[in-house]
Amino acid sequence: MFRINDVLLMGLTTGFCMAAMGCGKDGGSLRDAAADANLGDMVGGGGLGDTIGGDEHSGEPAKGRFSVSSTWDLSAPLGARHTLGDVFTDVLVSQLASTIPSDGAVERIDDLVRPTIKAQVDALAPEALRPDSPLMEDLARSLAQVELVSELTLEDGGLTNDLKGTERVMVLRFDNGQEVIQATPDEIFSTDMAHIESTWKAQANGDGQSLDVAGHRVEIRFGQLVQWVLENALEQDGAALVRQNLQVLECDSIVDGLLGEHSELGFEVGGQRYGMERPEIVEACQRAKEALGDRALGLFALDTRVEVGGTVLMVDEDGDGQAEALTHGPDFGGFVAVAPRAIAPRLTVRFEATRID
Repeated sequence: MFRINDVLLMGLTTGFCMAAMGCGKDGGSLRDAAADANLGDMVGGGGLGDTIGGDEHSGEPAKGRFSVSSTWDLSAPLGARHTLGDVFTDVLVSQLASTIPSDGAVERIDDLVRPTIKAQVDALAPEALRPDSPLMEDLARSLAQVELVSELTLEDGGLTNDLKGTERVMVLRFDNGQEVIQATPDEIFSTDMAHIESTWKAQANGDGQSLDVAGHRVEIRFGQLVQWVLENALEQDGAALVRQNLQVLECDSIVDGLLGEHSELGFEVGGQRYGMERPEIVEACQRAKEALGDRALGLFALDTRVEVGGTVLMVDEDGDGQAEALTHGPDFGGFVAVAPRAIAPRLTVRFEATRID
């Protein structure tokens, strides 16, 4: 028994094209032809993502509608010591490198300015916004157990997946240490919808008891979430805290600390010599400072995305071939994109899904 892959898909669709004297409605692609002929119904009724010979190792048991209760640990970006100095340096380097026509400009400028700029800005940061401050610890604690109430619908995945579906999050709950606060997505995020949706795509694993859910974006905008928790769960003035951050950043002083006795920042990239004079760097610093004003706490972009995926276990207690429940596997989780994916802070998700129908 084996899973149909793209090679078999091409073989099936090529055979169909030969029999039908053409591919697609207008001589289109092989995948068009497969869609026109509804080949998912021709092979086991479950789409080409299913196994040959039936549904023994397919996603069939998980098809249906489920009520989901999940707990998300979204505290990692705060625990990663994502400081004001880190963020300001990231933005400043991006501003400076944007004027250099070389792929290596970001790395080279970063090497030159980060040690000095990060240290200066972190030393200036208000006490309340330092990673180990009581406020940041309270914020991390509130984000460590965010409860989501959602509904998940899974159906046949067609040609490329065993299953596809939609999860709709209706309620989010936060514990500030004194009480549990509940809100709907439209109260937290920039949306006029009472729920937020994400799309699932899954393949059945060979054990017949689990699914591999592809990483998918969930419209939990991390910066907006931080801002809402700060103001509603912790009763802090987020805008005032950002103003505190920005007031301490004096660009003339920061650039003086970077250049010392020099009048420009000189460096070589790709065999080409470049020089940035003081006024140019001060202007880039001001733009970086303005950019921080649009972030939660001056740290997190409001639209920072969240992505999750991993193993999901199918629970069929009565052995009738239909999963009564779904639950997280040991690797189910994802990341918060406050940094490039390879080094982005990880998040964990624990959930239980109970069949509705």
